[in-house]
Amino acid sequence: MSSIDVSECYSAPPFYQIPRLGLIYFVTPQQQYLIIVPDALHPSIKAMDAIAAALKSSFSLHRENILYHANHNHQFRRFDVEKMVKRIVPEVNKLKASAIEAEVGHFQASSKGLIFNRRFLISKEIGKLCLGHKFRGKSNLELGTMEVTEQAIDWFLGAKLGREYDKGIVNSLNIKSNAVRTFTKELGETKIVSNGPIDTLLDWLIFRNSKTKENIGSIVRFSAHRNQCPQFLTKALSAATNGAPSIFVIGTAGDGALLEETDGSPDTDDKTISEMERIAGVMATRLISTYRSDKKFNPIGSFEMNKKIVGMEIAEDIRRYRGNADSVLNKWTEDYSSLESSECTPIEFKKKRELAGRGEYLKHSAHYSDTIYSPVTVIKMNNIKILGLPGEILCDVGKEIKDSLRGENVIILSLCDDGRQAYVPHPDEYEFGGYEITNSRLSPKGVDMLIGEAVKLWSSK
Repeated sequence: MSSIDVSECYSAPPFYQIPRLGLIYFVTPQQQYLIIVPDALHPSIKAMDAIAAALKSSFSLHRENILYHANHNHQFRRFDVEKMVKRIVPEVNKLKASAIEAEVGHFQASSKGLIFNRRFLISKEIGKLCLGHKFRGKSNLELGTMEVTEQAIDWFLGAKLGREYDKGIVNSLNIKSNAVRTFTKELGETKIVSNGPIDTLLDWLIFRNSKTKENIGSIVRFSAHRNQCPQFLTKALSAATNGAPSIFVIGTAGDGALLEETDGSPDTDDKTISEMERIAGVMATRLISTYRSDKKFNPIGSFEMNKKIVGMEIAEDIRRYRGNADSVLNKWTEDYSSLESSECTPIEFKKKRELAGRGEYLKHSAHYSDTIYSPVTVIKMNNIKILGLPGEILCDVGKEIKDSLRGENVIILSLCDDGRQAYVPHPDEYEFGGYEITNSRLSPKGVDMLIGEAVKLWSSK
């Protein structure tokens, strides 16, 4: 297992993160397997093809035995594929030569109070107006009880997008704001309800030498969009395991966000970076506490990686406009450019903004067939099972999968082997629209197909 600096593979200069490549190599008497985790926004088919070809040529390592996971790093979106291949091959050679018998421990903690659902579900009615709005502001949301900043409410009551607000918190049990009272009165709704499901689990898999008990490395998973803080987290976890490498993987994070207490830029503002380090520190403390109090490790007696290619229906409008995507894009771009100068209600503004964004997706999806085919992966390691799904999985999708597998400890990873789906919202969410719906290439039926096949593969013997 290794985590190496691959700065030379990226054009973006490091700011507070160093681009890294994580590699986890497993070998059994029958097979060899590899998990590849680059700092990248989405899995690239081009990159996977080139890497898989090199690994097959050098090690007879077949693609169905490789899990390629992009950890959704917004700072390092793309890398030079040729340079990355040149780094991966010798590194895998080292791992193969140094393979040892290992044992694994699975530790969990909660991210409660650190992550919230950014789709901003307030109620069914308010949600029709608010879903998809991304906001920044000072807040201390208590997950599950739902508090809401006046920033979002004021915007939807008529303020222009982008105006700054800092009016504090409106508690769901004590509605003080005139804006909130007016808003809820208009909708006949007086109760602000939960902000939607999130995946609150922090998973930490630690590997160590079965004989010497020396730490080999670890994998840490949490579910929040934009991974500004993982390198702070992996650094702390590495220190707690005697310097062994730690690799971050992302869960059902399409609509989860870190609960920041600053309005700074997510990639360049010193205050935000400091806040990311603080959040990572809380996560690390929770995990390390669990590890120290409950050191349970078991030899890796079995390891399997099963893949199934799943067909997912693409969105109806992509199929309908595929032949004239350019003209649709031009029309919607005109609508978008006229927004600032036109008088329109916040709801109209939101709708036009979504249409303009959708036009971009139509253009980039013009070459798609009616179905996107992507692998779904299940990794079984002793009694630990990991489900690798394509696209940016939203929390409701992960929740339905977990609900279907009642009683099982399901570790879900997003953005495995394919990112063409973009966001993967729950079928029930499509009627509300919003940013994630606008930026999905799947139809509700396509998402149902993915959920159904994932559950079947997970349950198969």
